[in-house]
Amino acid sequence: MKRILVEGLVIVASILLAFGIDAAWDVRQEREAGDQLLRTLLAEIDVNREELEYRRKQGAEARGAQLKLIDLIGPEPGSLSVDSLRTLFIRSIGYGIAEIESAALDAVLVGSGSPTPSRTRLLRLLRDYRTELE
Repeated sequence: MKRILVEGLVIVASILLAFGIDAAWDVRQEREAGDQLLRTLLAEIDVNREELEYRRKQGAEARGAQLKLIDLIGPEPGSLSVDSLRTLFIRSIGYGIAEIESAALDAVLVGSGSPTPSRTRLLRLLRDYRTELE
């Protein structure tokens, strides 16, 4: 009888240990996936920052060209060759549209996690960032 009881306890302990190992493995996998998602998000933010800085520079150059065109069209237009005028015109409209990456941001915003105060604040900041990007 004692032997059956010991074997039963060993079996129960083994099952509980297996459940514990499985749960720990799941937590570890979730943490690794979360860490990878954050690394991807940071890389995405860096790419977006570079793109926006480039577009901002192009926008400033376009604005400068637009102001110069306005001056040339004024009451006393200056002399400018057709090629120079064409180049100035192309520069004035050539700032383009920024191509923003948002897959990692979308994944973070959609992801389900425990609603802690710091996570809630982070999600609010990321939503504000998303609004700024749009």
